[in-house]
Formats: sequence, C-alpha cells, structure tokens
Amino acid sequence: MGKNMIGILDQAVKIAANALFPLFCVACGAEGAWLCSGCSGEVVLQGVFTCIGCRRDTPGGSTCERCRKHTPVEQLIAADRYGVGVTSELVRLWKYKSLRSAEPFLQSFVRRFFESRRALFPEIAAIVPVPLHLRRECERGFNQAEALSGILGTFTGAEVANVLERHRYTLPQVKIAEKKDREKNMSGVFRCRDADAVRGKDILLVDDVVTSGATITQCARTLRESGAGRIFGFSLLRG
Repeated sequence: MGKNMIGILDQAVKIAANALFPLFCVACGAEGAWLCSGCSGEVVLQGVFTCIGCRRDTPGGSTCERCRKHTPVEQLIAADRYGVGVTSELVRLWKYKSLRSAEPFLQSFVRRFFESRRALFPEIAAIVPVPLHLRRECERGFNQAEALSGILGTFTGAEVANVLERHRYTLPQVKIAEKKDREKNMSGVFRCRDADAVRGKDILLVDDVVTSGATITQCARTLRESGAGRIFGFSLLRG
C-alpha cells in the first residue's frame, strides 16, 4: 500500500472517529479538540512553589528546614494547582480516561513552563519517573509519570532512568484521606532495579500529581538507599 493511500485511510479514520466521538474544548466547549487553539494560547502555568512536607510557600518550592528531617526531597517544582482549571481537566482525561490525545497539550504546557522557569530547575544527571504497579499500568495502558519524564528529558538533556519498581499493589492515594495513612500505604512499596544507574547522581523525580508527598518521598528514600545524590521533584499538578 502506497504512502498516499495510507495517509488517505488515516485521515478517513480520524474523520470517522471525530464524527462518532466528537471532542469538545474543556475550557470553552467548542467542538474539535480537547483544547481549542484560542484557549490553548491563554493557558499560562504560574507554578506552585511550596514545601513538600508542610505545604508552606518557599523559594522555588524548596523543602523547609523542619521538613528536611522527614524527606530526602530537597525541592518540589509544580507547574499548576490540582483540582482547578484547564490543566487539571486535561490530566483527568489523560490519566483516568486513558485519552492519549490530551497528551500533546500537556506536553506543550510543560515545555512553556520549563522555558519560563528554567532558572529554578537544578542541574541533574538523571530523571526518574515514579512507577506504577504493573497491574495498574496494564489497566491504564501507560505510565503518566514516564511520559512526563520523557518530555523533561528532551528539554533538559538528562537521561531518563526508569529504575524504580512498585512491587506491591496498593490503594490509590487519592482514596486515602489522612496523611499518616498515605505514608503507611506507601511504606516498603518501591525498590530500585539498578543502583548503578543512580549512584552518586543528582536526580529529578517526576510524577503527574503530588498531594501529601508520601509517594514521591518513599521513592526518594529508595533512591537515597541506592546511593543517589541530591533528589529533587517535579510534578505537573500540586494538591
């Protein structure tokens, strides 16, 4: 089959899909895409810069002195706030509805945020995504933190080291209200498959959403036990 015919068939499939399952802009409701060009241009992510532990505002999202006793994460940079606005709605479609067609918009947001806040990002040697349990990744079809890590790797030039493994299935953190119960739910969940890939290196840990910080803190502890250097965090959304 020639390239022209493949292109024609691909376009026909897209037209049929749009007719059967039309897309509507999550901001204004216009038909045609998850985010229309007009609304996309208006999205500006100001960032959320709070301590990963106590959630108080700190310079660049650095961890305050009191909370440094409880987490190896030195800084958490978040692009937007969880639960409000266009970004949260796109993440909901992407993450819980497995709609990969929302991903290019989020990729564009991350790129614009990184370019505007480049000075806040530390020098790192490797980017490590927070892993999903194999069962949940199969249900969802992809790991959203891994997708974000690939995007950041393109911008920073750092290698993506997919070395963490979630070897115990747990309840989703969003279903657990109390912070102490979230920490208990994450205890002993992760292990590092390749300590050599992180030993002595400064790491950027990546997740799509950080709320209590229990998940990313447990990942950081696992990396620190494996010999990693300084550990920083990035999340698309901060709860």
